[in-house]
Amino acid sequence: MTDVTIIGGKITLPSSGQWSVARHGNTSSLAEVFLVPPELIKARSKGLYALKNEERKKRAQARNLLYQIHGHLNTYAREHQGIAPPTLDFLADKGNIFSAETLAQMFIIPSVQMLEKDGERWIQIKGQPTPLVLELAPRIDDGKHWVLYSNGTIRLEPINPALLEKYGLHITPGQPPIEQRLAEIAVAADYEIIARLKDHPSRQPLEIPLRNSETGATLNIEWMPDVTSQEDETLVQRWAGHRLNTWSHMLLNGEEGYLPFWLQAGMKQYGLQQKDLDIFARRNRGRTGDRTDLFNVLGGSAAITETLQLQAIGGERSGKGKPQIPVHSIKGVEVKSHPFAEMLAGKPGCSLAMAELVPHDRFFAWFAQPQALSEYLKGGSDFIFHGSAILSGTSTSHDLQTRYLKKLGISADWAQRLLDSGAIGELAVVLPDLFLVDGTDITLIMRLQQPRAVSSMLSLLGIDISDKAFTLAHEHGTSYWQLLGGLLTVSTHPEELARIQALAAGDETASLGQSAEFRYMLTQLPVEQRTTGYFYFSDPFIRRLVSPQVKIAQLRRLQASAEMQAAAAALLLYRADGHKGMPSLQELIEKKYLSPPRLVTDLQLADDGSVRSTEWGSPATLPTLLQRPVVTATRAEERAYKDYVRNYNRFWRRFFDPIAIRLNRISGQEMEVSTFILPLIDNSIYQGLKQVLVAEENAGKLAIPRLHPEPVAQLSLNLNKALWNQGTLLAQDFLVKFIGIPTRIMDYFGPDLHLALADSDPVIIMGSGGLSSILGVLDGSRRTKEALSLSLAGSLLTRPTVLMIGLTDPEAVKELLRSMPTNPVGRSSIMGMEAGTLYGIAGKDAWRYDLNFEGLINMRFGFEIKGRYLAISNQPLSYNPQLIETDAQLNNAAALYLSPAAAVRQRPALFASASDQQRKAVLSGINLLYPFMMAGAESVEQAKQQIRQQLGIEPVHPGKGRWLWRDGLLSSSIFGNANQQYQAEYQEDESFGILRQIQRVRMNMQFEDDGLRAQVRWELR
Repeated sequence: MTDVTIIGGKITLPSSGQWSVARHGNTSSLAEVFLVPPELIKARSKGLYALKNEERKKRAQARNLLYQIHGHLNTYAREHQGIAPPTLDFLADKGNIFSAETLAQMFIIPSVQMLEKDGERWIQIKGQPTPLVLELAPRIDDGKHWVLYSNGTIRLEPINPALLEKYGLHITPGQPPIEQRLAEIAVAADYEIIARLKDHPSRQPLEIPLRNSETGATLNIEWMPDVTSQEDETLVQRWAGHRLNTWSHMLLNGEEGYLPFWLQAGMKQYGLQQKDLDIFARRNRGRTGDRTDLFNVLGGSAAITETLQLQAIGGERSGKGKPQIPVHSIKGVEVKSHPFAEMLAGKPGCSLAMAELVPHDRFFAWFAQPQALSEYLKGGSDFIFHGSAILSGTSTSHDLQTRYLKKLGISADWAQRLLDSGAIGELAVVLPDLFLVDGTDITLIMRLQQPRAVSSMLSLLGIDISDKAFTLAHEHGTSYWQLLGGLLTVSTHPEELARIQALAAGDETASLGQSAEFRYMLTQLPVEQRTTGYFYFSDPFIRRLVSPQVKIAQLRRLQASAEMQAAAAALLLYRADGHKGMPSLQELIEKKYLSPPRLVTDLQLADDGSVRSTEWGSPATLPTLLQRPVVTATRAEERAYKDYVRNYNRFWRRFFDPIAIRLNRISGQEMEVSTFILPLIDNSIYQGLKQVLVAEENAGKLAIPRLHPEPVAQLSLNLNKALWNQGTLLAQDFLVKFIGIPTRIMDYFGPDLHLALADSDPVIIMGSGGLSSILGVLDGSRRTKEALSLSLAGSLLTRPTVLMIGLTDPEAVKELLRSMPTNPVGRSSIMGMEAGTLYGIAGKDAWRYDLNFEGLINMRFGFEIKGRYLAISNQPLSYNPQLIETDAQLNNAAALYLSPAAAVRQRPALFASASDQQRKAVLSGINLLYPFMMAGAESVEQAKQQIRQQLGIEPVHPGKGRWLWRDGLLSSSIFGNANQQYQAEYQEDESFGILRQIQRVRMNMQFEDDGLRAQVRWELR
């Protein structure tokens, strides 16, 4: 089918260890060479202990089957005068485990008396039990088999020849015991060798280097291929199975690039299914569902992700069927808007002049100081890139900055000079959607402070705006420039510019800045003197994002991109298979490298390996959604969108939720981001937090203790009264029954609770190991209270921690503690073990409690009054931080402080976590590069260039390492490859991780008006 020549044969090798091809399956004449050891050699590598355990499991399976059979036989006998059935056929409809094949391996002695009557009850026959069911296919051939007796006993006993002869039975044993099989391994063993032939074989034998993976020995063998073996179809399929297992194993590390297309094509070409691959079942087994950490929850990013719903709709392929349904007839998400005019209560609200020129259904980003964008153009996005690489497990650069500047017809250097010149006063970015990676249109609005300087800069581009409008055609498209009074606008789409021009001419009906919504949201999150940026996602904009027009258009574009990527992958696989020349699209389809495209009907292949379409461009240059508007939809698209709407309406039952984000510069090294979302979705993870935290806007400030030495992480919560009542019941057992603390002090608890984690190197690490997830994760499928309790308990049991409980009357609590008797607590109901001893510290208002479990485990807690807090430490002798002051937070529900600079002992663990994420990103990058290298790229750099050209992305090796290509194997100089993975050793002075540039991060949040207000402030080092 693929015209690939596969040859094979046998090679006799020393039986010690296990041999494999050293040059990763490539020689001058052969490619993808697989050396297949005999099953026994392969099994031996597991070790005798593991093999014997496998034997025990096999035997246990047969025993468990007999146990199940006995239960059904007992039931049968009760219904048939205590007599067992003559055969086991009656079990055929009792469940899948009783298949015909399985029952054929068992024999029941006919009509055995199993039970007898004892009054009204059936009981076991008294006396010696008799054999009832015999195992005919014992898993192990050691002369024994399982026998089920009439009383239910199951015994492994020697096979009885007389019993077999009596009933005319024959035993079909399995394999001999593993010790016997291993002892029979000869000095030499026959390996199967299978390979793809690159060149016509000469009459000389081929030299193949081998390596023993267990002993480290090397061996060069000479093999004369048997060219007649290529006629063996099963040989080709076996080779294909090894090839696809190699790819499937690589895909465990990420599914970017063309490798997934290769795997799907290979299964079709060689008639294989997922079940035929050893590794396929392990892929995509990770947990699904909404998982995040407190870093994202308290900072508000989890709420933004939930709100925008940027995921593509699923369903059947849109290319199936003709688009005949008017898209305007498809009902969108039917959720009301907030009555913002009423909420303004006759007041004008606040305003932002530049927003008045922005259409109300567009994303709006405003920068008060455009000079700050110059830092981004100079490389200030490094923090964002490294952060996304660590969090996403990939390390690919989309270079969006360069891409969108090119779409506007300007260079990064020109843009930087313009911003640095001071000729621009303020700047706005307007987007019709947020699909920046796939491609969108962009519009800039710039207020001119020095018109002549700007005019001079524009002349360098060949732009003359004396006529106030100019169209610039360039190699990457066309950009449209317009001078509107003191504003300069430029867009990649003429209609976007026309809408801004209409607003400038006085059309206020569709203006974002004139809308009651925006004016109200500005009152909730106003622009301040120190504000450098403001980002707004309006109700109409979010409504547009989830509309059938946008969702179906994005679905089509993604499917078009997938079809073009499949064609490019097919061409690469064709070349990787050793074919010369340029195939036609039809040839790739006939040889099953590619399924016929349904959506991209004008697909064209190029000699450089890229694909293009007149309608859809290429995967690197897809048209924007405005360039490919959807007018009619297919039935499949309509069904997919309706499914999406069904889920969306479950989330938003009342109102759409606009989002406002404000960026403030507090000082030269300190920045602050504030977020306001109104309202939150109904099934949000935040709904769980609402059951735990105070949810009133005016519930009082959250007072946060500042400690010395500074903890690496501190979580502060303002718990609601209901939870404090529940918590008091739980605290009574521990504080009163086991420590002897007076119950009255719990009347003074609340409302705030704080958990401070000291710098340490814990054995058990919460979350992913990074500082941002130091307190574990929150899961949409887990109750939030339980998740927070787990974070609390996990911290107290794994690392030095101080729990600080806010007190309404610290002095009253101190007096109660002073009057508390201290003595051995004696026996308690803690697991029925001795609980411990409570004693005071001489000269201090401090106490210790030693919790002892029968001398096996000992835990020591210390507690004392510090300011207005009851401080409980799990390591009072070594970690007893002092209270410096109290900070009152703007938002009153919860806060999280992270101090990367305070992490000293924990740095090796944080380095390991960051390295782990980098290793995963590198292996994902290997998957991206591998098809291009296999298809003949001369170097990794050339492969990266081809990826950039075809996909618009580039794999970037994190850290100081680089990718290496040797003898058909792609690896990292630091992290190895999919089969042999490494991580670098920790170095004291090495900078790493997403927070490596940060001194400390402080975030807090509160609920108000069914919405969320969050603030994140960070200080740079």
